[in-house]
Amino acid sequence: MIEPTPVRRVLAGAQVFDGYEMRGAADVALEGSRVAEVGPPGSVDRDFSTVVSLDGLVLAPGFIDIHGMDSSPSNIARKDGANLLLQGVTTIVIGHCGTGRPWHHESSGLPVNVVRLIGHNALRLLAAERFELEDPAALRWLSDNLKNELDHGALGLSLGLMY
Repeated sequence: MIEPTPVRRVLAGAQVFDGYEMRGAADVALEGSRVAEVGPPGSVDRDFSTVVSLDGLVLAPGFIDIHGMDSSPSNIARKDGANLLLQGVTTIVIGHCGTGRPWHHESSGLPVNVVRLIGHNALRLLAAERFELEDPAALRWLSDNLKNELDHGALGLSLGLMY
């Protein structure tokens, strides 16, 4: 099978912020979704490329919102993600502070990357609805449900022991 050639775009003349400092004006070539080449203005190969002039604009990496208190999918008022994307946020972390409930079915469809944590307190509350917490079956249920969430894309378990 022949692999399609990724689309090549050159973002030309932007002031580049690399996440740490301003690096000055540069051309950035993208192939598909990957950065293929970075160089001084005019130095990046433009053959077979779509060139987008970014003169006077800043080009920065996507920002990660690691603790936005309103970043759960059910709380994002704008499902188009504009409230995040307009700030440069391309990744959100949800479920921190031990309160993130299991919800792997709700985090799809957003135009940003979603990193899910499963809340320790949320799991305990769900277990308390089904078992006496001293029951050994409760611990098995907690472990099985955490494993299921991890198998469905959650990154880890969050704790909020002071709540």
